[in-house]
Formats: sequence, C-alpha cells, structure tokens
Amino acid sequence: MSVKNTSSIENFLQSVCRFISTEEKAKEIQDELRDHICSCVEDYVKNGVSTCDATSIALKQMGDPSALSKLYKDKTSNFSRFLVIFSTVVVLLISAIAGIGYIYINSHNNLTLFYIYTILS
Repeated sequence: MSVKNTSSIENFLQSVCRFISTEEKAKEIQDELRDHICSCVEDYVKNGVSTCDATSIALKQMGDPSALSKLYKDKTSNFSRFLVIFSTVVVLLISAIAGIGYIYINSHNNLTLFYIYTILS
C-alpha cells in the first residue's frame, strides 16, 4: 500500500490548507507536510507497525489540523498585509517625489518667465 495515497493523510492536508489564499501556496504546504508524514509512517512501518496504525500515529503527532490551519493562515495573511503596506508606502514615496519635482520645475519656470518679463519691461 502506498503511503502517499492514503485518504486520511489527504483529508488531514485538506483540513490544514483550507484557509490558504493561493492554490500554489496550499500545494507547497501540503507537499511539505505530506513528505514529513510519509517519512514518519515509513519509519513506523520499518519498526513493525501496520501502515494503518502508523498513519494514525503520524497524523496524531502532527497535531490538530484546525490549529495548524490557523497557524498557516496567520502566517500567510501577515505576509500579505506586509506586502500591501510596503507597496502603498513605495507608491506614496514615488508620488511625493514626483510632486516635489513638479513643484520645483514649475516654480523654476515661473521665475524664469518673471525675470524675462521684468527684463523686457
């Protein structure tokens, strides 16, 4: 029996990744957890434990899928929040620099026009 195709493992992984916002990130987390679980199951099987019992033990060692789900959700949402804030700050800085440059150029042009007007008058 292949450890990687066990439905209890897949159900566990689905529960853990149910709140992950992107499918790519969810797959990455599932692959990492699946490898870890399968490694644990294989170790138990080598020590004489049945595959079914080894799977149950490994999943219990992983912990509550709801708690893991919340942990991963918090990590991904914190990163997303950071990314939005960082992008906003960058856009605001670029806008401020462009505004200052525009004011400088316009004030410089107005002074030049003022000097030309006073000279010609």
